[in-house]
Amino acid sequence: MVPKSQIEEGEQVEEDELPNFAMKLDFEMFYMEVRDAITFVQGHVKELEIETNEIESEEKKREDAVKEAVRAERVAEIAVERAESEVKTASTTEVTSSISKQTKSNADDIQRDSSDNHSKTALS
Repeated sequence: MVPKSQIEEGEQVEEDELPNFAMKLDFEMFYMEVRDAITFVQGHVKELEIETNEIESEEKKREDAVKEAVRAERVAEIAVERAESEVKTASTTEVTSSISKQTKSNADDIQRDSSDNHSKTALS
């Protein structure tokens, strides 16, 4: 343990040296160092802002590309749906047309048979 008198003596020496220490300080040098540090920090902040803007710009481009891809995909889906609908409509139309032709052919056959039967009956 350090004796109390030695502690008090050390404190007195520190107090006596304090004015000398203060007189030796170079405030202009300190001011210039602080100013340089502030200038460095401001420059770094500007660099970070530029980098942030570039990153945000790239993100926006990617988001726009994704939106465009989604839109293109949806357009393709709609085109496929329309094509499928047209194929179904065309198939239905072909079937209906085929049935109509078959029905007309059957009706013509019946009419011919009926005419032939009527002719045969009239000749007999």
